[in-house]
Amino acid sequence: KLELIGNIGFDFRWGDLAWDPKIRKLLMITDQSREVDFPKLYLVDPFNAETELLGTIEVDQFGSGHQAYGLEYIPETGQIFISYDERVLEVDRNTLAAELIAETTLENDSFAGLAYDSDSQKLYAIASGGSTYLVDTVNGEILHECTPSQILEGGVAYDSKQKIFWQTVLAGGPQDI
Repeated sequence: KLELIGNIGFDFRWGDLAWDPKIRKLLMITDQSREVDFPKLYLVDPFNAETELLGTIEVDQFGSGHQAYGLEYIPETGQIFISYDERVLEVDRNTLAAELIAETTLENDSFAGLAYDSDSQKLYAIASGGSTYLVDTVNGEILHECTPSQILEGGVAYDSKQKIFWQTVLAGGPQDI
């Protein structure tokens, strides 16, 4: 069942959502433009759509012209990962500094999203071309893992306790959750 919670009050173009079960809020990353290179991290209350800007993720060291697409939060460790074009970065929640974890050499492809399987403790990166890769967050190795997958527009997060998906939809203008 899909239910409109409310309007987040700004345009959510590129980014993703992740569920934090401890504080019962969504983390949201949005990167408005390849021209700007300032991905922002927000908290979103899924019960009333109120947002709180946590700050801008520090990605200056990777140069300009990149886009943040995917976000994954691992509640067991408190780690935040983002996909930043062909890179997977870990973001410090306190300072918002980004550290390179893994980088692909895929031609004309980038990571469109991330997903974490807490049972197997594996982080997956979904490429915009549809292939899924396993990311070793310790040594930075990227392995081709799965067959092509369907890519959703907008951001998606999952609350495993309530069995609820939260999703934003790309429709132009201020975005609904």
